[in-house]
Amino acid sequence: MGILISLNHRLGRSSRYFCQAAFFLCVTSWLLINPGQLLSQERSDLPSVLDTVVVTASRSEEQVKALSIPVTVIDQEEIEQTDASTLPDLLKNYGVQVSGAGAGTGSGRVLIRGFQSNANPSENGNVLILLDGRRIGNNNTGFVPVQNLERVEILRGAASVQYGSEATGGVINLISRRGEEKTKIALEEGLGSFDLKKSQAAFSGRLLDNRVDFSAGGSYLTKGSADVGGGRGKYHHTGINERMLGGVNLGYNFNENHRLGFVTNFSKGTYQRSGAYNPAGAANPFGIAKRSNYSLDFLYEGALPDSGLSWQTRYFFGQTVYETATNWPRRTGYYEYLGKFQGFNVSGSWNNGLLYLTGGFDLYKIDYTKTTTSPPAAHSYDYAGFLLAKLSLLDDRLWINGGVRYDKLEVFAGALPGANEALLKKDRVTPSFGISYLLTDWLKLRANYSHSYKMPEPISQMDHSLSTGPTSSEYLPNPDLKPESSKGWEVGADVYYGGFTVGGTYFSVDYKDKIESALIRPRPPHDVRQYQNLNGITEYRGLEFWLDWRMDETFDWNFELKPYISLTRMFRYYNTEKKAKTGYTADLNMSYGLVFNKSDIGLMARVDVTYTGRQLPHYTTAQIEYGRDTTVDIHLSKRLIDWAEKGRLYLKLDITNLGDLFYENQRNYPEEGRAFYMGLRYEY
Repeated sequence: MGILISLNHRLGRSSRYFCQAAFFLCVTSWLLINPGQLLSQERSDLPSVLDTVVVTASRSEEQVKALSIPVTVIDQEEIEQTDASTLPDLLKNYGVQVSGAGAGTGSGRVLIRGFQSNANPSENGNVLILLDGRRIGNNNTGFVPVQNLERVEILRGAASVQYGSEATGGVINLISRRGEEKTKIALEEGLGSFDLKKSQAAFSGRLLDNRVDFSAGGSYLTKGSADVGGGRGKYHHTGINERMLGGVNLGYNFNENHRLGFVTNFSKGTYQRSGAYNPAGAANPFGIAKRSNYSLDFLYEGALPDSGLSWQTRYFFGQTVYETATNWPRRTGYYEYLGKFQGFNVSGSWNNGLLYLTGGFDLYKIDYTKTTTSPPAAHSYDYAGFLLAKLSLLDDRLWINGGVRYDKLEVFAGALPGANEALLKKDRVTPSFGISYLLTDWLKLRANYSHSYKMPEPISQMDHSLSTGPTSSEYLPNPDLKPESSKGWEVGADVYYGGFTVGGTYFSVDYKDKIESALIRPRPPHDVRQYQNLNGITEYRGLEFWLDWRMDETFDWNFELKPYISLTRMFRYYNTEKKAKTGYTADLNMSYGLVFNKSDIGLMARVDVTYTGRQLPHYTTAQIEYGRDTTVDIHLSKRLIDWAEKGRLYLKLDITNLGDLFYENQRNYPEEGRAFYMGLRYEY
């Protein structure tokens, strides 16, 4: 409660923007609908939140009531409501801290409990990004497609026992959409500030007597250089020349229990690269960066319901390409990265109503086949087996779960002339244990204990590399790097009552052998650095809180009205060796807002507010603080025409950064100011 009371002092004038936006939402809703329609129809009962089925926490379907760790589910309707073009645009409304490198750069990091994903093309983050339960091959969330998703599941906390390396802070699992019996089509065209042009499309359905299901979705976007907030001028050369994102999910169903599937996802983009904010004039008009990523999956899913058995096998492969240059035509400062990945998963589940078992094998390999400043010969292997178990007692009121995973890992980095090769082999056993108890029909208590780890990255951390440019550095190889590891526990409670969903979690994590860049010696024309393990413990302590209030369920209304809030308060994010707080981590990150939806007249309106608290830059002990920023976004959608069996036409209006705030998610890289978007969307 003290956290919420203190918000008035932290938010300052920015809190007025939320009040103004909420008032605007109410007035707009009143003008667009007949007040008499608000109570004109009966409301259908909503399914219990406890019965919601998720898959991320145990790699098999399970209900929320069995979870000992919190999982947030963003469904397809919510994805469409926020009009998110990329994953960070979506996640910022769900209590996840977003960090990037300024407006229009194409970069994107997300932070969960102080742990962050990686914006670089290689996989080296502490928040793992998955597609249908397997590694996506590209942790840059700014280039993760969301147009063909059924839902997104956010697991907060360690999940190495399920998914291996890098799942130390949390997991974001993107669930691909599958075609349903009714054919669906959605087309959208829109224009916005800074010469934004966006096209989106999605198709799904079934063919051949429902044996073939298909879904496909994608977007194409171009955008000019943005203005930053506060009237501080243009952020020159930060436009997006083009960005294409998309995915396809195709399956053949032998019957309701056996399916062959094919999934592909792709992204491709070219964006301008200025390097730093320069309000005085155009910054480096020749800097360009290009990113692309694709993946292909082949899978078979089967089940024998009478025996309680189900299984899945999957083979996937793909590649990530990243190119950048300070002068693209002349290839000045040119850097190229090409990584190819592939993997195989097989898993099976069995349950008899009392005992639930899930086990399987994972193989994941990534070859770093081409880089400009580092050795081309580098790879990472992971062979693993896992077993997860749940025991249901007291008529499904008490759930005890545990798991163990064994990984055999290898990381190899070649060498530039004059440097040694680096090879790290490691066997790893990772356990976890949890318990959840339904004290009443509406109150759940839970606790969890888990280990996690992250292997060093061959390209950058273990090899010899030399970057170019005015801030160039030479990195010495370090073949003696150890994997990072952690031990953590958490306790929490959830309430589901009368339209309220309320939850809270206290977590504590001790993180060992954290890998960070260390300055060996300054030497013109560049510094000499090396990645090293810190000797001290990095301590993370914090509290998560979330609340959704479905007022329509409480008062039996026939329209949706939902205020919500989600926050993470970090009490401690401190390294005992450096005697300093970790960089990028906000002391308080919060999302809150109001959602209104009346489907019978086709009106949706929502206000989303994001507060990012005090932060410190990376690699510094100086108390250079930034943050404490509140931004407000408004999303409106109104059905203009209803052609009954021939589809519907909607008008969409979005205002982002309503208060035109000058703010930075990463120091010295400001985000864009107030922006408008208007689009027409056709749905069938």
